[in-house]
Amino acid sequence: GLIDDTIDYTITVSNTGNVTLTDIDLIDPNVTIISGTTPIASLASGESATFVVRQVITATDIANGYIENSASATGDSPSGTDDVSDDSDTDVDPNGNAIANNETVDSPDGDGTDDNDPTNDPTVTILDDNPELTVT
Repeated sequence: GLIDDTIDYTITVSNTGNVTLTDIDLIDPNVTIISGTTPIASLASGESATFVVRQVITATDIANGYIENSASATGDSPSGTDDVSDDSDTDVDPNGNAIANNETVDSPDGDGTDDNDPTNDPTVTILDDNPELTVT
């Protein structure tokens, strides 16, 4: 990856409960939303909304050798305001292989093994070093 290259993520917000949720905010400070609108006005039980978001690779990300991204959503139930929320969870390992019940670290170290909660793992993308020198 080069500085200012981008990574696009697909984020799905699903109402897995049994009541309609309203005013659902997608929160992901590291990205720009490419498609999808937040807040989501309403999601009935079983409905989903899909977003495509874009994260820009920085010099720090390249120096670290990886980039992480997480999102969260918060909405209103019929009985409260901002009383329903969840953090995103990835379904791939840092090498892009599909996984289930993974355990990826929440703190920024990119190695994939820390907080013992398999439901809130960031998506980790490994950025390979590609040193280059040109003399003209």
